[in-house]
Amino acid sequence: MIASTFRLRVPAGLLREGGYSPGAIGAALRAFEQAREFPAAKPFRPGKPARTIDLKKCVMKIGEPRHEAAGMELDLTLSQQEGNYLEPIACLNAMLGAQWSFALGIDAARIETRLKE
Repeated sequence: MIASTFRLRVPAGLLREGGYSPGAIGAALRAFEQAREFPAAKPFRPGKPARTIDLKKCVMKIGEPRHEAAGMELDLTLSQQEGNYLEPIACLNAMLGAQWSFALGIDAARIETRLKE
């Protein structure tokens, strides 16, 4: 299995506009971690059917959110096992109930990829 870790950065303005306080984000991430399963829609792509996947099989590790004046940083490790791969922003959106995108200023940078047994 291939695991990739992404560093997500969400600007402070997006957090304020959506009412995402550090406490609300922490509560949403804890709820995700405690859930037995977490269905999420996999976006439609040309040539591939839209479907629902279980995010609990995709998200391997959630780092501690770091809140600063400029916004929030969060490390997210995802499995890239066939059929379970979602983009890191789509995963974060599903966990928080957000609708963020690169166009709104959120950034996702791959910081590590490794083979897991």
